[in-house]
Amino acid sequence: MSIKLHPARFGYYILKISAHFDMEEFEAKMLALKDFDEDAKYIALELLELISEREFQQQMTILDETLAKNKLFICFVVSNPLINGTVFCGKPVVNVENNMDVKNVIPSTKMINYPVRSGIIIRNDGDIIVNELVSHNAEVISDSNIHVYNECRGKLIAGANGDKNAMIYVQRFNAEYISIANVFQVIEDKLPERLLNKAVKIFLDDKERLNVVSLN
Repeated sequence: MSIKLHPARFGYYILKISAHFDMEEFEAKMLALKDFDEDAKYIALELLELISEREFQQQMTILDETLAKNKLFICFVVSNPLINGTVFCGKPVVNVENNMDVKNVIPSTKMINYPVRSGIIIRNDGDIIVNELVSHNAEVISDSNIHVYNECRGKLIAGANGDKNAMIYVQRFNAEYISIANVFQVIEDKLPERLLNKAVKIFLDDKERLNVVSLN
């Protein structure tokens, strides 16, 4: 899910959202939006996946109630191939030009205070801070930086949107896969002793090569 600033005759923000969104992430986005622009009022809703009006009505009610707490209101639903008609869940459907300039709202940091088990994927457009174990076959994906203040055995993907300045910090490094700005390394063999279960910093150098440096 992402929120983007969209200039128009009156100011509004586009909330791009999946049909089954994470409520905690949504609330964090609204707080980040208010921190970024305390005068923000109008939200345009853009659905990223196909869902019927009947199926989405409950989510729309939740969105309306949460937005109202932050003095925000859905002014319309963005028209796209997934939305037919002129009204969707009681909101007008409006066609938005695709050639208008769009700027990202300051992303919020996502804090994870529970173990990231095998098969779980954690995703955020801002920093991600994990204070518990990241298990084998778990994934942590950020458009920005990743901090793991515990052991990591899983996959860490920073700068997922192409940010070459993104970094990864791990307190006990034993990852199976690392990536920054789509430059990746699959770790199939045992790590050298200087890195295994050590605190490390991972970054891209000026030649866009992954570097893993011990902090001990």
